[in-house]
Amino acid sequence: MTQTIEHAEAASGPAAAFGLNGGLFLAQLINFAIVLFVLQRWVFKPLMKTMDERKRKITDGLKDAAEAKEKLQAAETERDALVSGAHVVARDMLEKAKGRADEEYEKRLRETQSAIENRLKEAEARTARETDEARRAAMRDVAELVTAATDKVTGKAIDASAHRALIAEAIAELGAKTT
Repeated sequence: MTQTIEHAEAASGPAAAFGLNGGLFLAQLINFAIVLFVLQRWVFKPLMKTMDERKRKITDGLKDAAEAKEKLQAAETERDALVSGAHVVARDMLEKAKGRADEEYEKRLRETQSAIENRLKEAEARTARETDEARRAAMRDVAELVTAATDKVTGKAIDASAHRALIAEAIAELGAKTT
């Protein structure tokens, strides 16, 4: 048996020293190549294709998320601008409305003051007319009293020119006392 081991060592050379059998090694090498070919063709290629597709989907998803984030920021910026613009417009409208209200208030105040002044002037004019009418009536009454008194004192009727002179004198005295 030692001879068989020696013969096997001599026949195989240095590979036999490591315990390798050349035919068996060649068969294992061919089996490995066949397994590698099968794995490469039907396992690794589909697996790599699936992994590449997943990688592409993830990249697209990240890209879409980044675009959505940019659009959201743009929309928020636009919303802020619109809200700010709406505040400005509302403030302007409020100021214009307040200005119109102030103008309307001033207009109505002027109209009311004018109406009051007109009524006051009318009342003053009416009072002046009534006062003049009362003075004239009082002067007529005084003139009649003076005429009646003169008639009684003198016992005679006086002529029209003397009558007018007496009335004018009585009215002048009466006017001097009232003013």
